[in-house]
Amino acid sequence: MSNYGAPEIDWDGPMDEMSSFISSQGGIVIVTGFPTSACNTFLKLIRHRIKELKPGNLCVKFDPEDHTTRYEEGILAKLEQKLEIADSRAKREFLNDNDVGGDMAVTGVFVNEMPDPIRSQRRNLGRVDKIIKAIKARVQTNRIAFILASYHKMPEETISWFWNQLWEEGLEELVDTGLLVLCAYETQDAGFPDGNSLPRLDYEIRLPAQYDPVDRARVLQQVAEYIITRRQVTPEKAQVFAESWLSDWNYSPSRLHGALVVNTLRLKN
Repeated sequence: MSNYGAPEIDWDGPMDEMSSFISSQGGIVIVTGFPTSACNTFLKLIRHRIKELKPGNLCVKFDPEDHTTRYEEGILAKLEQKLEIADSRAKREFLNDNDVGGDMAVTGVFVNEMPDPIRSQRRNLGRVDKIIKAIKARVQTNRIAFILASYHKMPEETISWFWNQLWEEGLEELVDTGLLVLCAYETQDAGFPDGNSLPRLDYEIRLPAQYDPVDRARVLQQVAEYIITRRQVTPEKAQVFAESWLSDWNYSPSRLHGALVVNTLRLKN
């Protein structure tokens, strides 16, 4: 799947364009850019704005760089935890109801539960049903957003499971109620990553590869304000953190000019 023809826009543009999705609109939105576009940072700001709109709004982030949300099991566990439906009966009880009739000492016990793929699959299908029911109830009163960070790095089997299980089994019908899925990806040409697809697309935002000094100052201020709110630090420390967050950005006008020349030559050829 290639990019969808959305025009390149500056940092303020995406936030303005996202206003309806931040406030109420559901659907699938992709944020695309180059390795220097800071797509994941942009999604952090959107996530913050959605959560601050109303207490109880829920933004759940799945990140392939985080081993706990890279695969199916971790995603299910995180959703159960966020929706407060996790099964607290995770422990196993052994040697109950014994009839020794006195004190009993047990040593050197080794318990090995052999994995059962069919049983595990059935259990996960039950967890999916429970999660979808909880989301259906929650989305009636609060915004819910799923954030698929670094979408281009997510394992294909995880992406396939997400769309074929969670989405098709019940999430898709909640778009009209306001369910939002945000996907961020970065590639060398800002094109859609090979091998990953989407069941639908409601909007695409293309972030620029470089930012001029005015854009840089504006974005740093937005990120600093976000950090102040989330971490309750001084403005001075927030500015330092913001600079660190955006350290991989390229603000060089000469490199921007060079990129434009290369793109122009490609178009002519």
